Amino acid sequence: MEINVLCIGLIENIALINLNIFLFSWASILKQSTEKEINIGYIYTCMVLTMIIGTKLYEILIIYCNFNYYMSITGCFFIQGLLLYKTYFDNRFLERLIYLSLFNGLIGFYNPLNSIVKSNILIEKYRALLMNLFRTPYNIYVIISLFTLKHINPLKLIFFAGHLSFIAFGIGVFLCIYLYIHPENNIPKEVQFLYTIKNNNYIYSEEDNNNNDNDLIKPKKHIYSGEDDMLKNLKQKTHIYIEEDE
Repeated sequence: MEINVLCIGLIENIALINLNIFLFSWASILKQSTEKEINIGYIYTCMVLTMIIGTKLYEILIIYCNFNYYMSITGCFFIQGLLLYKTYFDNRFLERLIYLSLFNGLIGFYNPLNSIVKSNILIEKYRALLMNLFRTPYNIYVIISLFTLKHINPLKLIFFAGHLSFIAFGIGVFLCIYLYIHPENNIPKEVQFLYTIKNNNYIYSEEDNNNNDNDLIKPKKHIYSGEDDMLKNLKQKTHIYIEEDE
């Protein structure tokens, strides 16, 4: 199994566990933070708004500003860990509400970003199977949590989730370094590759080579939004071109 697939699978597991902890804990934590009664409906509306803002932030940073996918995921989990630790150590209601709302916004940022990364590193017909296999630890955690939730302080769960976020951050840092050293593993699996022969004036397609068909085709420009620097390094090291979609 490729390293980037394994790392993304582990990170997604941690993200799902953290989401599960957040959903089961946020209301209890906010109730413990004040002696007054709180309006859960208003707070839930605030959570929904922060998730929408997180999704818009994804559009701005990833789609328009072309931030690196893997660095964005890594930074997302670093901020999540800080927010969860602050929620644990700060017992004031307003501050905890802000921290939990920001955490929920980061979930809105992470979900579409994770979907794009999975579509890049996994072929579609195997994607669902592999991701379901990776979710086995998460499913085990859900079963255990359903039996033990009443006996565990939700703040301790939040503190545990903070640890998991920094573990995911460490995995993300490792993945970024790995892909910097091996940029060829950062190319989408379903993109057609064209290999150079002898010089860059003409190239064979991979399919033609497999069929022993030596008809030459014209080279096509390599374009992949958001990863230009990575592709320049890839071109220099491996002479691989990516076909531009018409």
